[in-house]
Amino acid sequence: MRDYNELVQVLAVLYLLSEYKRLGRYQISEILSLGEGVVRRILKRLRDKGFVTTSRGGTSLTVRGKELLKAIFRKYDIKKVAEVNVTKIIGSGYSGIGVCCSTLSQNVLKIRDEVVRGGAEGALILKFERGKLTIPYLDKEEIPGMHEFVESVTKTFELSDGDVVIVGFNKKLGRALMGAIRATLAFHKE
Repeated sequence: MRDYNELVQVLAVLYLLSEYKRLGRYQISEILSLGEGVVRRILKRLRDKGFVTTSRGGTSLTVRGKELLKAIFRKYDIKKVAEVNVTKIIGSGYSGIGVCCSTLSQNVLKIRDEVVRGGAEGALILKFERGKLTIPYLDKEEIPGMHEFVESVTKTFELSDGDVVIVGFNKKLGRALMGAIRATLAFHKE
């Protein structure tokens, strides 16, 4: 399997800039738990290629940067990335990020392991089949708050049969984001 760290970091930065509109280097570094030097290098490369613009107020995506993010999403069949409330099922203080994509080529345990390798503390992998969102390895267990969680995810993502939602969770939102992105890229059918 290829090492996706650099692409994961770039995609995470692009996503954050698309969501927050403008962020400083220090803010990006804090959210993603990356060193400022790493963030500086990523932003410089993106700026040199015209994907971001930087001012005293921080960095923001250009039109070309928004197009790049959409192109990467299309390449990896990512339909949507969104924050997901996991506090009722994982615990208070945890943040979750969901990445919705078409069917992935690995089983859920391998996907979960890749999410953790990417920086998240854990993951929930949900699959949409026959009009219903399920968690394959938890189907028979009763978990308090799970029904509300599944309803929330169903409303957040426009799901079609075969879609998979990878939810990374961590006390730091950026680590959850990078874990979910890494698994999506690593197991995408090429």
